[in-house]
Amino acid sequence: MKEKKTLIYQLMVVALLASLIYTAWGKSGQEAVREEGAEAKAEAQVTDGWRRVAPAEIGDNPVALMDQYKGILAMGDSTEHNAMTIGWGTLGVLWRVPVFSVFVSSSRYSHHLMEKNGYYTVSFFNKSHWDDVMLLGRTSGRDGDKIGKTHLTLGYTEQGTPMFDEAFMVIECRKIYGAPFDKSRLGDVPQRLYENIPVGIHSEYVGEIVNVYVNDANR
Repeated sequence: MKEKKTLIYQLMVVALLASLIYTAWGKSGQEAVREEGAEAKAEAQVTDGWRRVAPAEIGDNPVALMDQYKGILAMGDSTEHNAMTIGWGTLGVLWRVPVFSVFVSSSRYSHHLMEKNGYYTVSFFNKSHWDDVMLLGRTSGRDGDKIGKTHLTLGYTEQGTPMFDEAFMVIECRKIYGAPFDKSRLGDVPQRLYENIPVGIHSEYVGEIVNVYVNDANR
């Protein structure tokens, strides 16, 4: 009988220890989940009203986005950079990654910077910045600091790529392909364009989307 009671006491002690270990583990596990959630939230919130969203969370229709707002393509770094207005761009999926492809004429000052750098951004602004957006399209970076002639504030992403504080969305891309169009393979639509607007053949740059920054206050 004494041995039986001893065994029962031992089993009770083991059960109590197991309960304490489980409770402690469960609490630490919950704290880990909360910490991971806090880190994810902190990751989504950048600074100064900006938040980071996934490429799939871009809510704008890409055709309307390019048609209504145009975009400012920017490339380079803090020592050498340029920005230009673009009305062409394709947003989608290629090679199993989200991409934003842009097209730059070989006659543009930005072309050699696109060739030289591995990252670029495309920024979109509301209509109150329309004059600045169009100025960056009419003026060449060869002629001096055209960004300084606008009311836009130049900033840089975590990658060091130029962006603008006044934009409501900035899409940052890592260049994964770049090549000029082959004239011999152009269809009738691009052929007519190049005949009527001799701007030099364009190069296509496919960029994997690495960051999407949104500032709702600027919308």
